[in-house]
Amino acid sequence: MPVRKNILVTGASGFLAAWVIPRLLARGHMVTATDISHDLRRLDQADPEADHRSLRWQVCDISDATAVAKLAKVVAPSCILHFAALQIPACKANPALGARVNVSGHIHMLDAARTHDARLVYTSSVAAKP
Repeated sequence: MPVRKNILVTGASGFLAAWVIPRLLARGHMVTATDISHDLRRLDQADPEADHRSLRWQVCDISDATAVAKLAKVVAPSCILHFAALQIPACKANPALGARVNVSGHIHMLDAARTHDARLVYTSSVAAKP
């Protein structure tokens, strides 16, 4: 029997999360999804048949160190899948916000992983450029 993990997914309203979350739930993992707002549209579009009843959702701004620390304490994740980031158009329109989310937010997630001895997986979709 596979080990059931407690997984925190950031950027849960995004493209990658929409494909990963249903698969984690189907494998029996405990998943807490987080994003700046509670928005399941992409998740529902990616897999309309998926059962999201066991998905726990917490609204959290990853640029807020205190909010991230509180979330991580409540979730106590064994793994963090960190997908939250602003893409280039949003960063260009508001560079300070881009830095808060993409740099400071990333640091907050690394700190949460360190504090809770969790593995952190960081990846990106269209925003990653060589």
